[in-house]
Amino acid sequence: MNSMRVGPRERLDFSQALTDTRIYGRTIAVLVPALAECSGSSCGFDELHDSAINPSCGDCNGLGRTVSSWAIATIYANVRNVDEMLVLFQKAPPGARIGETFLTISLRELDQVKRCWNDKDSYLAIDSNFFRPKSIEAAGVGYAEEWVVTLAAFSPVFRANGY
Repeated sequence: MNSMRVGPRERLDFSQALTDTRIYGRTIAVLVPALAECSGSSCGFDELHDSAINPSCGDCNGLGRTVSSWAIATIYANVRNVDEMLVLFQKAPPGARIGETFLTISLRELDQVKRCWNDKDSYLAIDSNFFRPKSIEAAGVGYAEEWVVTLAAFSPVFRANGY
């Protein structure tokens, strides 16, 4: 019987095989606000205290900033909630706790998630719930690059219409 054996020095390319097994079927909105300082005469944004100069300002509702526009991008990801079974069978990302959510994304989605990571007022909308990236870790095998993003629940100060 002739069987194919792979030696330890042979290089394997799993890029196509892994892509075929992953279905990034969930669409997720990445919402990044473009903020403008309040135009009120006695108001503005205090960077040091991360608040408004005039907390009773009617123009900005005491926030010191308003949203001038939203950058909304749609990414595709595999969404998983961490439960007892994922932890038991060691399929959860390192450090994930029961009740958290994580995404598995491809390389093409990474820039949008990093953009959300770098802006403290941006967030991801998944099924009417809002999340912020807590960690981004590589999970690739060979040439296939995947990223696991652990998410934390988030209550946005600024909310986009329709989300």
